[in-house]
Amino acid sequence: MAIIRPPFTGDATLDSWTNQITQALNMGLPLPLAQGQTGTSGSAGPTGNSAIYLYQRTASNTAPTRPTSVAYDYTDIENVTITANNGWLGSVPATGGKYLWITFRYISNLQDTITDANTWDTAVLLSEDGDDGTDGTNGTNGTNGTNGTNGATGATGSPAPRFVSRRVYISSAAGTPSSPSATLTWSTLALSGITTGWSETAPTAIATSTTLVYFSDFLFVDTTGADTTSASTGGTPKESISFSGLVTFDSGDFELDGSAITSIDGGNISTDTIKTQQLDIDGNLRLSGTDSGFIAGRNSSSEYNTNGFYVARELRPTVLAVGSMVSNQEYQILSSGNSSFTSVGSSSNSAGTIFRYDGGSISGTGTIQQLGFEVSHTSIDTKIHGIIHTEDRGLHIINPTFFSGGTVSGGTSTLSSVTTSNAGDAGQSITVTAYGGGGAGGYGLANGYATGTYNSSGGSTVVEVWAGVPNAGGSTLLDTITAGGGAGGENAVLGYPWRGSVGAASEFGAGGSSGFPNSAGGASPNFSAGGGGAGGDQESFFDSSGGCGRGGSIGIQVARTIDTSSYVGTKQIHIKLTTLGAGGVSSGGSYAGGTGGSGAVTYSSILGGMTQYELEDIATIKSGTVGSYATAMYQGTVVFGSTYAGSTLLVASTANTVAQSTGGESFSGGAVGSLSGTWRAMCRGTAVANRFPTGNFARIS
Repeated sequence: MAIIRPPFTGDATLDSWTNQITQALNMGLPLPLAQGQTGTSGSAGPTGNSAIYLYQRTASNTAPTRPTSVAYDYTDIENVTITANNGWLGSVPATGGKYLWITFRYISNLQDTITDANTWDTAVLLSEDGDDGTDGTNGTNGTNGTNGTNGATGATGSPAPRFVSRRVYISSAAGTPSSPSATLTWSTLALSGITTGWSETAPTAIATSTTLVYFSDFLFVDTTGADTTSASTGGTPKESISFSGLVTFDSGDFELDGSAITSIDGGNISTDTIKTQQLDIDGNLRLSGTDSGFIAGRNSSSEYNTNGFYVARELRPTVLAVGSMVSNQEYQILSSGNSSFTSVGSSSNSAGTIFRYDGGSISGTGTIQQLGFEVSHTSIDTKIHGIIHTEDRGLHIINPTFFSGGTVSGGTSTLSSVTTSNAGDAGQSITVTAYGGGGAGGYGLANGYATGTYNSSGGSTVVEVWAGVPNAGGSTLLDTITAGGGAGGENAVLGYPWRGSVGAASEFGAGGSSGFPNSAGGASPNFSAGGGGAGGDQESFFDSSGGCGRGGSIGIQVARTIDTSSYVGTKQIHIKLTTLGAGGVSSGGSYAGGTGGSGAVTYSSILGGMTQYELEDIATIKSGTVGSYATAMYQGTVVFGSTYAGSTLLVASTANTVAQSTGGESFSGGAVGSLSGTWRAMCRGTAVANRFPTGNFARIS
C-alpha cells in the first residue's frame, strides 16, 4: 500500500487529528474516534468545529462526485451514524476498487443533515492498492490416503416401475377399425384377451386386394413393479403393410430375409416402367391394355414411311352399335345404355369393361368400340417396303422382293452375263469369286508342226462388290476383283495317235473334247474351261504327218471374302459384273482348236443359289386370266416374265406337270404334249430331256 500523506490545513487541532488517522491507516490500526477518555463534566465551552470524513473506492483513477446529502449523528459517541449519497461511506470500504478517496468538512452541530455539495472538500486520493503479485509455483502433490473399508450392504429396495410396448395387426376392408385391448402377463410377457380379429402376426398384404392392413401399439405399465398382469388399450390404428419375404439389394445380388436368391416370385408385381437388358420369357408376353404394343424405331402415331416395327393391340375410334358385333371379337363397352352385355360374355355392364363377344343375342342402346391389332414393319430406301396387317384393313405387302430356290444353309449364285445382282442384306461375310475365260485349244496341221506357238487366251473378268445400289449416292464400293483369262493350247505339237488333247476342266465341269485326226477340237461346254485341242494329220506314203493341238487352259480364279457387318441394317450387298471374260477363239492352222468357256462370277451367301423376282415380274400375270399352271419346256431360251403366244411349249412328262385348274388346258399323261394359248414364264431351269430350257408357265389366255 502507498504511504498516505494527510492534507495540511494550518489548523493545529485538525492537522493533529488527520495525522492520527493517517498513521492508523498506514499501520493497519483501527481508526481513532473523536472521543477521549471519560472525564468529569466540564463547563460548557464555546461552540467548536469538528470534521466529518467520508470514504469511497473506485476502479479508475477519477475523483468521484462530492456528496449532496449527508446525515450524521454524533449525539451518541458510542453509536455514531453517518449516511451519505453518491456512494460515500462513513468508514473505509473493503471493496469497490483499488483507488480510495476521501472528502471532509467541518460541522458545528452533533446531529444534522448537510445538503450543500459545495461545503464538502474536493475528493482527494487517499490511497491506491498495489497490483497482485505473480502467482507462486504449485506445491508438490501429497500422497494418496488409504482407501476406507466398504460399507455394509444396504437393505433391498422396492421393485422399480416397468413397462412393455407391443404391436398388433388386423386386416380390414371397412375402413379404420376401433382400438383393440389386451392383457399382458409379466412373468411370460404373453398377451391374452386380445380384441377379436387382432393378432401379433402381420397378415400378408396382397397388391391387388382392397383389404388394408392396420396396426395398433400397446403400452403396458406397472408402476409398482410387483403386478402379475396389466391391461391396456392400443393406440389409434394406422395403415400398414407386410410382406411374406422382404427383398433387398446387396452389391447387385437379390436377398430374401438375408439369404441370396436367384429368382423372385413376380406373380403379383405391378409397376409402371421396367428397364432391363434382356427378358427371358417361358410363357406368354401379353398385351392387355387398350393401346399397348411393342415398338422399335417409331411410335404408335408414326407414319409408315418411318423405319421400324410396331406390334400392338389398339382400341379402334369408331363407335359401334351392339348389333354390329362379330362373334369371338374383343370389344370395350363405351356406354351400356339398356343393353345387357353380361348375357353375351362380359363380366360387367360398366363402361370400360373389355370382353369377347360370344355370339349371343343382344339388343338395346349400348355402344362399343372394337379392340383390334396391328403388326407392321416398314423400311425406306428409294421407296417404302414392308408389311402392314390389321384386322380392319387386312394384309398389305408393300414392294416385296421374292426369292426362290437355294438351300437351308445358303448356297452359291452364278453370274454368266454382265449384270447386277442383289446378294441380300449386309451383315454376313460374303465370298465372291471371279473366273477368267478359258483358253482356246491349239490348232492342228495337215502337214508339219508348230511347236512353241500358242492359240488365243481367254479374256479377263471384272466384278465389283457394293454396299448399296452400285454407283448410287450413299453407296460404297467394297472391292473390285479381276481374274485373267486362261492361256491358249500349244499349236500342232502332238503326234501319234494324231488326236488333240482335251481342254482343262474348271470348277464348272470338263473342258472341250479332243479333236479326232483331221478334225477341229471341241468347244468348252462349261464356264472358264479350256477348249479342246484340234486333231492332226496321220502320215502316209505320199503325205507327211501334221501335228495335233493341246487343249486350252482354264481361266484364272480369284476369290475374296468380304466383311459386310459395318453396313448391317442400312445397306444391301450388290454384285456388279462389269466385264465378262470371253473364251479364247482359235485362229490359224488346218484344223481349229475348240473355243474356251466364257468366264463367270460366283458368290456365296445366305441367299446364294436363289433366284430373285420383283413384284412387277409376277403382277404382269394380271393381264389375263390364269387358266393353268405347268412345268413345261420351250424350244428356245426361256426369259422370265416373257409372254409366249402361239409358240410350242412341250410338257416334259407327267411328273413335271404341276397343276391344272378347272376350265384350263388339260394334258394327257405319259406322253409329250403340246400346250396352246398364251403363257407367261414364271421361272426358268434346264430340262434333262432334249436339253431344252424349262420353266413354270401360267396360262393367261
